[in-house]
Amino acid sequence: MTSNTITFCEACDYRGIKQKAVVWCHDCEEAFCSNCADHHSSARKTREHMVVSIDNYKKLPASVRELSTYCEQHNAPFQNYCITHEQLCCRKCIDPLHSRCTSLPAVDDFLKDTKRSFLTEQLAEGFKDIYSFCEYMVKEKRRNLREINNESNRIENIIKQIRKQLNEHLDILEAQRKTALSTHKTDINIVIEQLSKCQQCAGEFKDSLSFMTENASNMQVFLASKKFEQDLQKAEESVTSLQTQGALNNIFFCFDDKMVKNIDRGDFKLGSFSVKTLPAGKTYVKQKAKEIQMFMVTQKPTISSVKLTLLRKLPLPDGMSITGCVLLLKGGIIITGDFYVVFLDWNGSVNKKLQLRMAYDVTCIDDNRLAITDDAEITFIDRNRKEVIKRIRAEGYGFGISHINGSIIYTTDKSKVKKMDLRTERITTLNVGDPIYQSYVVGSQNKIFYSNWQEHTVICYDINGSALWKFKDETVLRNPSGISVDNNCNVFVAGLKSNNVVVLSPNGKLFKQKSLDGDGISNPRAISLDKENALLLVCSERSHSAIYKVE
Repeated sequence: MTSNTITFCEACDYRGIKQKAVVWCHDCEEAFCSNCADHHSSARKTREHMVVSIDNYKKLPASVRELSTYCEQHNAPFQNYCITHEQLCCRKCIDPLHSRCTSLPAVDDFLKDTKRSFLTEQLAEGFKDIYSFCEYMVKEKRRNLREINNESNRIENIIKQIRKQLNEHLDILEAQRKTALSTHKTDINIVIEQLSKCQQCAGEFKDSLSFMTENASNMQVFLASKKFEQDLQKAEESVTSLQTQGALNNIFFCFDDKMVKNIDRGDFKLGSFSVKTLPAGKTYVKQKAKEIQMFMVTQKPTISSVKLTLLRKLPLPDGMSITGCVLLLKGGIIITGDFYVVFLDWNGSVNKKLQLRMAYDVTCIDDNRLAITDDAEITFIDRNRKEVIKRIRAEGYGFGISHINGSIIYTTDKSKVKKMDLRTERITTLNVGDPIYQSYVVGSQNKIFYSNWQEHTVICYDINGSALWKFKDETVLRNPSGISVDNNCNVFVAGLKSNNVVVLSPNGKLFKQKSLDGDGISNPRAISLDKENALLLVCSERSHSAIYKVE
């Protein structure tokens, strides 16, 4: 039966009359015209039958409409359900196949609440998860494709500039770049096509399942749910297979432009090309695996397990002294210093440069807003339009700034830490000891972490201003500056004069340091942690900056 075919009333047809049907009765398995439908709904034996419009019935998937409510072997209606064998059965099935089964409820009783059963809810949730996961991954893979295209173009421009001096070596690099770009573009496009098909399939199943539960009979819903469960398992296998193979990982092109001296003697090596991967921004967990994870207790990693791996170095705008930075979750970097807030693309190229009175430090409030300590004011900027929204007096000259629980906290030249409620714009002074100007502050989980560059200390306070712990070891950390905190309350601090990044445990008793001497980074001033993707941006005052993977 197709949606374009006219369906006639079967009761009228039996009497030789042609009348267009308007409803379908699932219990009678017959179509009725409006007149017969009125009689049908009034008769005592049929008034409780399940009736839907003929248009909605035709919209049910053919696989659902064709499901038989009769036993194929005995051509008799299903009357019982065997819980032991998970089978519907007619009366003739019981003696030879289910005579020893102890639980055979009547099918009407068993199927009474099928549409609202756990099975259909889990199927709907499963297809919804597959759809949203595939939608997310398609966007991420397309963004990754744009990123490697942009990075490939940047590397291509660098190679063109120095090709005249080192043609042979650069030809090798160029071949590596082209091969890597061609290979990974093909692979990513294949993955995007597979994810798109899986997303489309999950969307169709999700919509069909929703429509079916409203318009199909209880028997049809139950029978179809078993098939939908198999379809969900196949869709999950398709996605988890890509995940297991590493096909969902993001690709990054890296180019090191270091030059070895004595080029005239042929002792040279200019540039090396490599390809690195990062895990996808989201991991798909199967429905059954989700249930298991509810009972699992995860153990937080210890400070000894934290590892920083250099992913790439980034150039800074010429002549700019960096004092603040933010690494955005969805790609992109924001830096502040001197009189500017600068929006950078993922590869470090300048997207927009916005002049303020005196841009010191920056924090990300949400997907739309930034807050910047700007001379004696806090300046709020729209991230998308890259323009100033408003300015609020800071009650002092602000410097370090951070966002916590609907408020921003910042240090001032009056040796204070201030708190501004973003809803009321009310400013209060926090009692957190004796902060000094040009020091950094960060808030997390109702705690405040403060770096005192003059005393070479890092101090943790509770939200009421009571000191919880203090770290000081000048052999490890000198002139601590930028500070950030991960989800486990491990504290990352930039050592301006010790030229390192020091990671402190949540209680301040343990530490681990990463020297920056071998990475070409000197005097790190500002840092920013992307907690979701486990990436750390380290910005030095006037040299290269770098992005590290936190493992």
